[in-house]
Amino acid sequence: MRYFKNRRQAGEELADILSDYTSDNTVVIALDEKSVLVGEPIAKKTNSTLFMLVTDDIFVPGESEPIATLTSADTYTYNSSYSTGQIEDIKAEYSGIINQRREESFHKINRIVGKDGDLDKRLLKRHTVIIVSDGLESGRSMDVIKDFFKPIILEKLVVVAALATVEAIDKMHTTADEIHCLSIVQNFINTDHYYEENNTPSHEEIISIMKNMVFNWK
Repeated sequence: MRYFKNRRQAGEELADILSDYTSDNTVVIALDEKSVLVGEPIAKKTNSTLFMLVTDDIFVPGESEPIATLTSADTYTYNSSYSTGQIEDIKAEYSGIINQRREESFHKINRIVGKDGDLDKRLLKRHTVIIVSDGLESGRSMDVIKDFFKPIILEKLVVVAALATVEAIDKMHTTADEIHCLSIVQNFINTDHYYEENNTPSHEEIISIMKNMVFNWK
């Protein structure tokens, strides 16, 4: 297990590992705003565009785990920690609440994406896509990634994380063509715990990092 000074340090280490991917055929996608800070050095090193896949979890009363996750591309992934029977029971009992919260999540995501728009799936066809996370506690994100890319023909899917649990590593192996993780964590606390610095830029600054990436290529 490792500790990092900040997310940029982790991103620079991953960028060195991924330096062979420098081309106009590579796209870097961060799984949240803090992961954009890890993805930034990778996108610079590989001369890639940098996007963020915005997601929101859907919860129902009485459950500590989300029933599903909605993305800004309107893909909807059920939580695989529930059995098919459990999901059907929850859907039957809470169909109204689930539909309401899905609608709320959709509007919440659109507010985050805003006028800058979201990543266009058409831009990903036959590209090498590098998925970046600052820390993966479970395999849920990988289930979301599987559903998101299901209709897209990719050249290659690479998933990288600064740190991840064993469960997440297992899911990474079944999701991607290639994976890289700097630190495997046995007893995961929370992602911020493994970084000395946790200052996060504003949402506007995060959007600016992505929009201006082309001006920062190596």
